[in-house]
Amino acid sequence: MKLLYKNDRLILETEDPDATKPAKINIARQRHFSQAPSKKSFNEVGQHNLDYLFDNYEFQSILKRASGNAWGPAFKQEEKVGYTSQFISEVPLLTQAKITNTLGMGAFGAAYSLDNGHVIKIYYASFEPEKGSIDIGADRDRKRYEDLYDKAFSGKGAKEDLMIFDQNIAFIGDNWFLHWAEMPRLMPLANIYGDRRKHAEEYRDLGEDISFIKELAIVFYARQVLRKKRKDEGIENPEDYDEPLEVHGFIVWTLNVPLNRLDGIIEIEDVFELNSLTKIFEKDLVKMEHVMAKKLLTSIWKIIKKEGIGAIKDIRLMNVGVLEQDPTTPVIFDY
Repeated sequence: MKLLYKNDRLILETEDPDATKPAKINIARQRHFSQAPSKKSFNEVGQHNLDYLFDNYEFQSILKRASGNAWGPAFKQEEKVGYTSQFISEVPLLTQAKITNTLGMGAFGAAYSLDNGHVIKIYYASFEPEKGSIDIGADRDRKRYEDLYDKAFSGKGAKEDLMIFDQNIAFIGDNWFLHWAEMPRLMPLANIYGDRRKHAEEYRDLGEDISFIKELAIVFYARQVLRKKRKDEGIENPEDYDEPLEVHGFIVWTLNVPLNRLDGIIEIEDVFELNSLTKIFEKDLVKMEHVMAKKLLTSIWKIIKKEGIGAIKDIRLMNVGVLEQDPTTPVIFDY
């Protein structure tokens, strides 16, 4: 598969003109194993990945957590081999591209670099921000990746969308499974200046800019909701209310969202009076380029409209990267 730009869109194209889009995930599919699966035979690529993941602390940790027995006895060697082998047999990508290194591990999964220039994310759960709970079925992330996958195959993916080349579920053992998704390799903003110790101030400023842009999106969202409410109630004269006061109260008391840079009626009033993203960015941004900031604001705004305020909680420096093809375009790769 190739990732191409066409009319300012990212499109996935296959070299096979008769190829059809793979079927969607069937989450209801189940497999049962009374004991650990036996080791399977693979091609050279698959064997490399089996050896890598067998010795990989991050993958084995994910595997153990997904089993539902995270604090139980460690897997025996033959079990580790069997379960790791079973995972690879369920992921065609891992018999086609070699894992080259581990990029990082989060609370529910890990990401690995592949020699085809892509990244595979392996995960077993997702966080439900609106409920403040963990979803072992990972429905939120799975559905988001499926939506992005659909966009990629239909040619509707925007530059700032995370492209998903492929994704599915890998069934491992007695009713337990892992999820995986293949995505482009991005340059994380958390690494953009190089050594974090030498550039601590730049990274701190960039992180604060991302937090500010999130707050700005929340303020704009609150203003839109309240203006629609007033319109529905027939209140048309803007002199009849104090909009900054109303917006601040709505965010703090109704949305229950903590603010930092915009935590105050005066600060929100300044945003409304400037009435221009350029002026707002000139006044409040510390490090981020204005073009990138505007694109990031647009992406965050889309997430809020689709998934609600709670969905942007985990958007931070570590979860935003830039495209190799266009370093001015930020891509939110996890939230």
